[in-house]
Amino acid sequence: MNKFSLKEVFRIYGGNSGLTEKLIYENQAKNPEDNIYVFSGATEERFHLPRVDKNLQINNKPIKYFSKDYDYILVVRKGKAGCLQLIQDMNFAINDDAYILKVKKYFIDKVNLEYFVMKYQKDFLNFVSSKDSNGTFSKEIAENYEIELEDIDIQNEYINAFIKKRTVLNKIVDQKKKIEDQMKQTIKTSNNKKFLMFELFKISSGVRITQKEVYHNNGDFPVVTSKTTSEGIAWYANKEWLSTFTKNNKPVIVENECLTWSKDGNAGKLFFRDYPFYQNDHSGALVPKKGVKINLHWFKFYFQNEVYKHVVAKNSQGMLYEEQMANIEVEIPVAENGEIDIDIQEIIYTEYKRLSDIKGKLQSIIDKYSSW
Repeated sequence: MNKFSLKEVFRIYGGNSGLTEKLIYENQAKNPEDNIYVFSGATEERFHLPRVDKNLQINNKPIKYFSKDYDYILVVRKGKAGCLQLIQDMNFAINDDAYILKVKKYFIDKVNLEYFVMKYQKDFLNFVSSKDSNGTFSKEIAENYEIELEDIDIQNEYINAFIKKRTVLNKIVDQKKKIEDQMKQTIKTSNNKKFLMFELFKISSGVRITQKEVYHNNGDFPVVTSKTTSEGIAWYANKEWLSTFTKNNKPVIVENECLTWSKDGNAGKLFFRDYPFYQNDHSGALVPKKGVKINLHWFKFYFQNEVYKHVVAKNSQGMLYEEQMANIEVEIPVAENGEIDIDIQEIIYTEYKRLSDIKGKLQSIIDKYSSW
């Protein structure tokens, strides 16, 4: 493995000063073949501006442009400073918000530019004066930076393996997108009836307890708050102690299968619960009323976004209290006789769950490949 300074391996070219977007638009070639791309320091994924006439002159000097006969690396000087972009098979110019690296003749067969970009991108981001949007790439620091050149066969082998991995990853991402599109189709029903939430659910909230109180009344009974990590369970406390709390002469502990939501913080976040729990005053519960047939798993995935829409902000704090929840309107599938159709809910949820499991498996593969 050999070490060289960057300027020993590459020629570093600056851009065309004064090559503004206005000037570009005003200088389109009559012959389309004379129009070339212009690259800049734009922060979007593509760095090029509209095309410009390659015969343009600025202050009576022809603009400098680069031939499609070579491969280059663009380095953003201002904007997304330090970001690298491989440029191949095109004639182009750059403005003064970017630099171009061109491999010197002696090293042409010794550097795989795609490999170089992958290996040294992080280093180039460090050659920036500051990490905010006003940062400027330092050519002076970069050109004296020492790089290591592995044997070209090693570089090529790495890139070939990476391309194979990327091809597989792209196919998996496409499949995941198809699954997501299919999941959206599964939630469509044609025969629906509108209900307000209070017509379907008993809506309740709990009584505040503190962490200090829980510490002195330790136990294994879950306490649900507005927390949205750990399934919303903040603490575990003594059930006998929790049983002493009432609200409106009713126990605060919820024994029935239900949904809960966070009243503030990440307000509106729904959780399914099929176990007894204590709810504090930052959590609300939706317990289906007697005779109301609701598949809560289906309801959660079907209406989570609708619930989020009714969150209000006060002093940048999201809130969704009982009164607001009670008056949210939802459309529930019904049978021909007008009764709520629990069967279609279960069919929809079963298919949704199947697709969701496939999506999860695909995402785990994507995560595994992406970390390689």
